[in-house]
Amino acid sequence: MQVSIEREGVADTLETRLLVVSDGRDSGVREALGIETSRREYHQTALIANVTTAEPHRNTAYERFTPNGPLALLPLTEGRYSLVWTHRDEDVAATLALDDADFLHRLQLEFGYRQGMFTRVGQRAAYPLVLQKAVREVAGRAVVIGNASHALHPVSGQGLNLGLRDVAQLAELLAEAALVGGDPGAAELLARYQALREPDQQGVLRYTDTLVRVFSNDFAPLAHARAAGLLAVDRIAPLRHWNARQGMGMRQQQSRLARGLGLTLMEEQLERIADALADTGWIVLPEFLSLGDVRELRTQAQAQWQVGGFHAAGIGRGQALNVNEAVRSDQVQWLERASSGALADYQAFIEALRQNLNRLLYMGLHEFESHFAVYPPGAFYKPHVDNFRGTSARLLTAALYLNEGWQECDGGQLRFYTSGDNGGDYLDIFPHAGTLVLFLSTRFWHEVMPARRERFSITGWLRGRGGAL
Repeated sequence: MQVSIEREGVADTLETRLLVVSDGRDSGVREALGIETSRREYHQTALIANVTTAEPHRNTAYERFTPNGPLALLPLTEGRYSLVWTHRDEDVAATLALDDADFLHRLQLEFGYRQGMFTRVGQRAAYPLVLQKAVREVAGRAVVIGNASHALHPVSGQGLNLGLRDVAQLAELLAEAALVGGDPGAAELLARYQALREPDQQGVLRYTDTLVRVFSNDFAPLAHARAAGLLAVDRIAPLRHWNARQGMGMRQQQSRLARGLGLTLMEEQLERIADALADTGWIVLPEFLSLGDVRELRTQAQAQWQVGGFHAAGIGRGQALNVNEAVRSDQVQWLERASSGALADYQAFIEALRQNLNRLLYMGLHEFESHFAVYPPGAFYKPHVDNFRGTSARLLTAALYLNEGWQECDGGQLRFYTSGDNGGDYLDIFPHAGTLVLFLSTRFWHEVMPARRERFSITGWLRGRGGAL
């Protein structure tokens, strides 16, 4: 897309594959893109200033709920606080007009003496408080984040946190796309961002809006109820922990940066996988996939299984395909390339893995083929090596398991012969939800033991260009 800008009176046009709009609540770029907003006026104004107290703040923040709205002190450097003082619209002009001494006196009456005397106030400013949300965050190759996407009341200080989580999620998706040479402005990527951020954004907007309504109401019974509620949160640990998790965004799916991890899981895992394949030729990655993604994939597989979308698995390929239930009795459905969702994310990881292994280990991996597999109760697959007779096309096997709550008594384990020989030393790998197993296809014998309940997986192979042995 093209973006026209003007700097110091000089017009310029930029070409970009992605425009990230983060120019604040009254975003002119958002408006130019035709993205509308929903808006609710609180009829309150936030008065902001930096203030200093006689006592050191020791990095402690305060929020006091007053009849006019919340009053917050947020610690800064050099012993200062950032003050956010909520007023009714009709009262703010009078407070702004006070000289410093009278302003500090009135602030002292509102806040109290927990920090001793207020000794200094800096420049004051005011802005009206609203609840505002963009009706959509994506327009073509543009995505709206931060205050340009959502503006909320400063009660509980959630605005910055919410904006930072927007940045963290978008950065993670862009980094993952970059690893596989993807398009940063692709519709699928931006739709994924919007879907991932929507629950957190809506949850915080509802949470802060409810706090404003509850703590800006003078109805006497409600005043007693909210006082009791604050006391309960202070005294009851589970409530206090719930409130803290809400404020930190931990009640929704978190990005890797929000969890203190590296920007992409891929970078860490790709290096680990390459090292293991070079060393032993195989690796097991427990909890490779999140439970949410496992459930999404399992639901897709079960839906196809229930409508007869699977067929008996065979041995061989093309005209040489042979269905022999004495050797294997699972059912499969071959997969096409997905455009969105958990399957697309998994396929993107495999593509990144292909590129990384070709770069580091010169494996000559060319393409990926995969299918859903289901082992009904009693189904099995006798010992075998993952290559069709007379070829060496399959080079790396990937088995991703989709079985939530699987127990060892359910059977269905992958018996993996670590020595490479049929009947030698082996490792039993149970098909727990999210586990990914990778191994060199031409080297290791393995078998699937009979399962006692339905066992779902995605089994796939990274292939070379192939040829006769």
